Amino acid sequence: MNKSIKKTLTLLTTLVLLIISISGTALAAEFDASPYEDMGIYIIERSTGKVLVESNADLHYAPLSVTKLLTTMLVLDTLQATDEVTISGDVLALVNADASKAKLAGGEILTVEQLVYAMLLPSGNDAARAAAVAAGRKLLGKESTPPEKAMQAFVDKMNEKAKAIGAKDSHFLNPDGYPKAGMYSTAKDITTISLYAIDNYPLIQTAATTSHVTIKTNLAEHSWSNSNILTHGTVANISFMEGSGANVNYDPRINGLKTGSGGKARAFAFNAKKGENELIGSVLNVKNDSGETIFTVAQKLTKWYFNDYIPLQSPESASVPRVIKALPSPPAKLIPTAAAATTQGFKLDDNTLGILLIAVAAVLLLISIIAAASSKKKKRRKDDELLFM
Repeated sequence: MNKSIKKTLTLLTTLVLLIISISGTALAAEFDASPYEDMGIYIIERSTGKVLVESNADLHYAPLSVTKLLTTMLVLDTLQATDEVTISGDVLALVNADASKAKLAGGEILTVEQLVYAMLLPSGNDAARAAAVAAGRKLLGKESTPPEKAMQAFVDKMNEKAKAIGAKDSHFLNPDGYPKAGMYSTAKDITTISLYAIDNYPLIQTAATTSHVTIKTNLAEHSWSNSNILTHGTVANISFMEGSGANVNYDPRINGLKTGSGGKARAFAFNAKKGENELIGSVLNVKNDSGETIFTVAQKLTKWYFNDYIPLQSPESASVPRVIKALPSPPAKLIPTAAAATTQGFKLDDNTLGILLIAVAAVLLLISIIAAASSKKKKRRKDDELLFM
């Protein structure tokens, strides 16, 4: 076998070993999103910005009460945390009867910080609309502005804010996320909003990780529990659970951020942290009859990230491309509103891997045949030379 053939065989053998190595990483690191094909999912790694998991990330879904993250940001942009807001009856009249509430009453005076807790823990639509009206009046520069007009001015600024921070495929129609035709967002946009919130508004992260708080106003004492059951060490403060024992759903890695519910679906924006590693993401359109909850989906994603993905990211493997399995295409009944561009490094599925391995094996076999033929030809030449000597 001549030197060029030997060199080619060595290179091809190295290629085969590299493909096998990459495929091993892919199989170990992938998150199987096929059971969640009706949901919108978008998960990123906070430190690197890498997209870890995405499925239907650009489809339009109801943002529900996760909307309150954006509302809180704009309220804190417009008002000081120590500013006081008086709850008025005409503002409370704007709250839908079946909406979640912090049980505020007309005449109560709360600080903006207290309203933030009222929005993010019990998911109070009354708190969201009261804060929005107060901020809307400040934006318009007129305290006597009617509640509806002030709230509309605030919502207009919400949409401007969303686009300014990169959430460009969303349209909000109210400050609390109460379902309404024409109001939508995407998993990608909700994750973008969530990341911006925890990067720039410490109060949001603090409130989102608080399991229970009691506050006093001029008229009442309120006790609010976080609607995110994963923040509760015991079931004592979970409104729909009885008893006072340990909460089997408690997960100290998951630090909020906001739940949402409405109609037959649920939504969840969350971040999970352990040591220096942290993911942030959202799951939308989790149907009540899906067999999953927003919490079980978040926990499975969190478990995969810390148990399966992170262990592969050792210094030794830092130069190896991170391979994330391509997720299923959106169901036929769902039509994407924008092309979901995926440029997250090298992707290699099982079919492509099989084709590559077969192709490389065929080339190796062909080179071996050529090498064998070449060797036989040389042997014949030597034998012929001996005959004529």
